Amino acid sequence: EAVFELKLRQGEEKLKLGTKEPHFYEMLCNTVSAEASKHTDERNALRYHLVLAKVARAGWESKELGHEKAWAAFQTAVGLAERCDDIGERSMACASFAEFCDAVLREDERVAEDPGA
Repeated sequence: EAVFELKLRQGEEKLKLGTKEPHFYEMLCNTVSAEASKHTDERNALRYHLVLAKVARAGWESKELGHEKAWAAFQTAVGLAERCDDIGERSMACASFAEFCDAVLREDERVAEDPGA
């Protein structure tokens, strides 16, 4: 999990420098998704799906990916969180999903107001 967070930060730095590899977020999403699918324990699966959502959101923010991959990862994470006893994990998953939904709606509004931007 920490390795994926590190790779995400490295990708974000490369994006700032203009040296990001093509399809970086897509490849990282595929890797994290494969790792997430290995975990049957809901708590571990939740953590990996939250990392997947974070990576997919970064891909969406960089315009490499559509919002759908992050949306699906967040929905899975929220579903897993609903079955966890830890209220903190549930709150974190729901708050992260809500922030993403807000960002997607704001971007849609921005594009609708200025389609040429």
